[in-house]
Amino acid sequence: MEQTKVSLIAGVIVLMLAAIALYFVMTREERAAVNGYKDCVRAGGIVALSYPSQCRMPDGRRFTQEVPPEDRSVVPPLDEPETSPPLMPSGSIKSYDECVAAGYPATLSYPSTCRTPDGQLFTEQPG
Repeated sequence: MEQTKVSLIAGVIVLMLAAIALYFVMTREERAAVNGYKDCVRAGGIVALSYPSQCRMPDGRRFTQEVPPEDRSVVPPLDEPETSPPLMPSGSIKSYDECVAAGYPATLSYPSTCRTPDGQLFTEQPG
């Protein structure tokens, strides 16, 4: 009776170890298949709201979207804020802090940027 319990427990442990080994072999193949930004997005990676866009895999690898040289000087427009109207007209804004305080959108990247509707772009200063 005691030997049957030991055999059953050993069998369960062996099955669990085999399942864990199979999981690691399969996920290693999936990780190896992700070699760039597009692969990361297709694999369900987390896409950051930045320019250029970045994708992060659960294992910590990061991939940055490639931007053609002719598009590198063009920053896509940010969406209008969904908050109340700005506190000050965009033409009177002179800094990143004033831009954010006025309610205009800021990017979630480093360094963060804020763009007014008239196209002014302000960059957060380290400090």
